Amino acid sequence: MIKWTKIDKKNLPEETVLAANFKPFTYGYTEKVIGYIHIENDVIICENGHEVLEGCTHYVKVNEFDVKE
Repeated sequence: MIKWTKIDKKNLPEETVLAANFKPFTYGYTEKVIGYIHIENDVIICENGHEVLEGCTHYVKVNEFDVKE
């Protein structure tokens, strides 16, 4: 099971993450994006050059999971 980490605006991850918005009744609720997290105008954003997800609430460090055959 994946353990999601709540995003702390004062301690953003610097590596690639899978970010999600788990705040009910908001735009993008339950959507997920792989990318980098940053803050613009007090909004937490994850983007990767092709997609943008605003209002991110949680993340998982994707490099902690390897594909095994």
